[in-house]
Amino acid sequence: MEIIENIDEEVLAELFENKTLEILDKTYGEVLHIIRPIDFQTSIDWNWFKKKALERFNQGLKYTVFEISPNNEFFIGQLNKEKMILPELTSPNEVYFKTYPISGFPMTVKTTWDKLISGEMFNQKIDN
Repeated sequence: MEIIENIDEEVLAELFENKTLEILDKTYGEVLHIIRPIDFQTSIDWNWFKKKALERFNQGLKYTVFEISPNNEFFIGQLNKEKMILPELTSPNEVYFKTYPISGFPMTVKTTWDKLISGEMFNQKIDN
């Protein structure tokens, strides 16, 4: 264990990503997933999501949520009925953001599309 503690963290991360996962792929079938930061401004079709949210808002749906599922899929939907005790959205620029942090316990917070698009919501700690 002492040998591993003396290895630079970047070297360990590179070894894990490039060698350990490769060995697991060959042993158990494909489990390799390249781990890298996502550019939230260019990797997501924000115009489409905002358009759908606006359509929902204009239809009277005031609990639109942008969600990142546990398997990192992005989608837009409606808050569950038990969450509708939260305040309604009052502007088409508002949206609920739901994500599943490492704990696996979902968190929902009211925010704006600007904060989502800028990546601000992904770089801060969200308190329950």
